[in-house]
Amino acid sequence: MVIINTGGHFPGSCVFLQPDLSGHNNLLTGDTIYVARSRRLVTFMYSYPNLIPLPKKAIEQIRDRMAGVSFDRMYGAFEGMLIPENGRAVFDASIQRYLSIFE
Repeated sequence: MVIINTGGHFPGSCVFLQPDLSGHNNLLTGDTIYVARSRRLVTFMYSYPNLIPLPKKAIEQIRDRMAGVSFDRMYGAFEGMLIPENGRAVFDASIQRYLSIFE
């Protein structure tokens, strides 16, 4: 298991990369990189209860700290919050979606 300090939600926010026996990498995200209810996107929030998104600089930091990290599945903070495949592609698309807001 590898711990990756992404920052974002708070300075010590981390995710865990866990290889499984089938050769896949699983990313355990908690609420640092939050699996959206649709399970087709992830979101990046400063305050979930108040729906305050992270600023551009924090999202870029998460992107940069996840550069080169390969993963297939993403497990969020709560039951059912699972992206079962193409997790890296979902993460990349979500990063681009958020950063496009600031353009």
